[in-house]
Parts: sequence; structure tokens; C-alpha cells
Amino acid sequence: MRKLGITILVALLVLGGAATLPAAVYRLTDGSTVEGEPVSPNERGVVFRLPSGRYSNRIPWDRFDQETLRELAKDPKMAQFAEVFVIEEEEPEQARPPLPKPRPVEGKLTRPEDPAFWAGLWGSSVGLVILLALYAANLYSAYEIAIYRAQPLALVMGLAAICPVIPQIIFLALPTRIPKQEEPVGAGAEAAAAAAAPPTIGAGLQLARETPAPAAAKPAEPTVFKKGEYAFNRRFFETRFSSFFGMVRRDKSKVLILKTAKQQYVVNRITRITATDMHVEVQKGAGVEEIPLSFTEIVEVELRPAGQ
Repeated sequence: MRKLGITILVALLVLGGAATLPAAVYRLTDGSTVEGEPVSPNERGVVFRLPSGRYSNRIPWDRFDQETLRELAKDPKMAQFAEVFVIEEEEPEQARPPLPKPRPVEGKLTRPEDPAFWAGLWGSSVGLVILLALYAANLYSAYEIAIYRAQPLALVMGLAAICPVIPQIIFLALPTRIPKQEEPVGAGAEAAAAAAAPPTIGAGLQLARETPAPAAAKPAEPTVFKKGEYAFNRRFFETRFSSFFGMVRRDKSKVLILKTAKQQYVVNRITRITATDMHVEVQKGAGVEEIPLSFTEIVEVELRPAGQ
């Protein structure tokens, strides 16, 4: 019976040891090895039963290399601790398909020749519109300069149509053309008749007869310009009343009167003028005042000699 009991005990020990990993050699990360049977695993590490029957110190899981950890993870008792430190191997990248080779181009495309600037404008509809707009602006500038400098419209615009820009520069550099004032018809006729009359020669010595004094010259009539008969604009005032422009009036023999629908103004001088209106200096009491007047407000312009 005693021998039977020993046999059963040995058999139980053998069966119990079969549930754990057999004694083997396990490699560590520092290059050393441990030989024995792993027992008592927990989260801090595992203890080995050495071949001498003794037990090693508890070895932490992070000291085993990856191959040893994978072997220890095969044991269900140590799998939950060893798998935490197992590093999954990266799967090799799939080979990328080769890039398609470009096909050779059959026949090379020729780039169009770069045309000149003006040839490019004439060759497109947008360019033609731009050229027409520039030509119209050229003629309009000639028109404005002709009015501003009191030059003939046909002359300035005709030259600008043939040779753009240059005539405008020339006429703009010239001074404003001021027309000559016409002399009274009666005075010219009387002076011509007096010059043409032959002298009277008396016979012998006679007392000089008194020459009758010429009749007093008839005062000049005021010149009146009414709206509808004349176009009141910048050119009208610059050409007919040029003596009223400037900081100081040198010729004060005439008086300019502007009439509107509401009031009448006696103008000392014209201080500023634009395409739509002008500023005039009028007498107000002992001083003067500058007021703006639109060309559309003026209904009559009168130019009379001073003193009338």
C-alpha cells in the first residue's frame, strides 16, 4: 500500500507539471538567458524554478525579448500578462503598382508667333473696340481744346483725325485766341470821309474861317445778348468778354450785366468758369461778393458803356 501511495503521488506531480511550460531557455533583452520552468506569473513578472530546484527572483515582463514573450503568451496562465508587452510586427507594405510610362507624342505642336501690339489689336474684336474708343476720345479731346482755346473746331478736329494727340498738345500750349472788337460803323465812315475831303484854298489872304465843330458823337448803344439767340456757355463768355477775366481789370470802359429770371447782377469781373457755370464778382454795398451762376439761369447778357 505504501508503494502504491508513492506511485500515485509521483503521478499527480507529473500530471500537475504538465499544465505548465516545461523547463527551457528564455532570452532576456540584455542578452542573458534564464533556464527553468516559469511558475507563479502575475502583473509584475514571473518566477522560474531552476534545474537545481531553487527559485529565481521575479523577472519583470519588459526584460524578456519579443520572441520569448510570444512563447510565454501561448500559456493561458501567462497570456494576459505577456501579451501587453508583445509588439505587433508591422505588415510589409504592399508593393505599389508601377507608374504608367508616358506615351511619346506624335508630332509636336508649334506655338503661334507673337504678333505686334497693334497687329494683335486689329486682329480681334475686343482690340477693335478699344481702338475705336481711343479714336473717339482723341476727337473729343480735340473738341474740348478747340473750345477752351477759342480755335476753329474744323481745324483742330481735322488735324486730330489725321494725326492724333499731337495737334491737341500744340493748341493747348498756344494762348487763347481773343477776337478783335469791331469799331462802330458810323465812326469809321466819318473818319474816312474827313480824310478823303480835299482842303479848300481861298484866293488871296483871308482871315481864317472857323471850322465848325463836329457834331457830338452819338453814344454807343448797349449790346444785348438774349437766351435763344445765343448759346450761353464757356466759349461764349471767354471769346466775347475776355476783358472781364483776370485778377485786375485794365479796361473799365464797359459794364457787364447778367439777368436771370429773379435778379439782375452788375459784374465787376469773372473769377472762375467751368463747362456748366461760372463765378462772378458783383458789387454789394461798399464791398464785393462772389456768387456762382449757372449758364441755364442766365436769360440775358448786356454789355453797355460805363456811365450809362
